[in-house]
Amino acid sequence: MKEKQIQRLYIFDDQRLDTQSLMSYVKEQNDYPHTQIVLVEDGTGVYYNSPYWQFAELKNRLNWILVALYGKNYTRVDRYGDHPLVECSIVLFPDDVNVSLKSKPVYRMPHFHLAPEQASILSRAFSLGDQFAEIDQAVLLLLSYSETLKNHEKYKGFLLDLIERHNAEGITIIAKYHPREVHDDYLNLYGSKVIFEDKTVPAELICASLGNRLLAIYSDYSSALLTSGWINPDIKRIHLHPNTEDLARPQAALELDTLFEKHGVETVLISDLRTR
Repeated sequence: MKEKQIQRLYIFDDQRLDTQSLMSYVKEQNDYPHTQIVLVEDGTGVYYNSPYWQFAELKNRLNWILVALYGKNYTRVDRYGDHPLVECSIVLFPDDVNVSLKSKPVYRMPHFHLAPEQASILSRAFSLGDQFAEIDQAVLLLLSYSETLKNHEKYKGFLLDLIERHNAEGITIIAKYHPREVHDDYLNLYGSKVIFEDKTVPAELICASLGNRLLAIYSDYSSALLTSGWINPDIKRIHLHPNTEDLARPQAALELDTLFEKHGVETVLISDLRTR
C-alpha cells in the first residue's frame, strides 16, 4: 500500500475489526492522511437506527474485552456509519439512511445495468453455468437468516405452502440461504422441488441472469427486495412479514417495514399465506 497514493478507501461494515484496523492504519499512521474513507451500502443495515446489540449489559462487557485486546484500533459501533473515521457514504436511497450516516455527506449510488458480457463473466465466476437456460418462469425465494427468527418450524411450514402453490402453477422455484448463514439447510428444504443456489451467489446476479423470466422475489428482510427493483422495475417484490413475536430484533424490523413500503415492496403476513 505504501507504494501507492490511495485517494479513497471503500468499506462495507465499520463494525468489523479488520475494517477498523485498516481504517486506523490508513488515517492515524499518517501514511495516507488525505485518503477519504467511504462506507458503501451492503445490505439493509444502513437504513435502520436500531443498534447492533439488543442487550446493553452484554454489549458493554464485550466492548471492554475488545478494547483490552485491540486498544485504539477498536471503536464500538452501534449502527452503520458510527465510526468517526467514516467520512461519507454511497447508498441507493440517501433520504432513508440512519442518523449516523445522515450526519455526514451521503451520495446516491449510480444506476447501471449489467451488459450481457458482464453478466456472463459473473455467472461463470459463481458457477451458474447454463442451468437457467431451460427456465420459462421462476420465482426467487431468499430464505431468512436463522438468527432473524425465533420460530423456524412455523416459518418452514409457510414456505412449504408457498413452494407447493408455485409448483402447481408450473413455476420454477429458485432458493438460496443468507450469505452469512452458518447452519447448513437449517430449514431442511433440500430435496424439495426447489433449485438451490449456493448462498454466496448474489441475488442480484440471479435477477440479472433471468431477466423478465423472474416473476417475483420473496424474502423477509433481504436488501434484494430493494436492489431487485433497481435492476428490473417490473419484478414483483414480496416482503414475507413474520409475526412480531417471532422476530429476534423487532425494532429493526419495524424500521425496514416502513422502508419497504415506501419503495413499493408488497407486504404479506406469513400468517396469511395459507389463504392467498
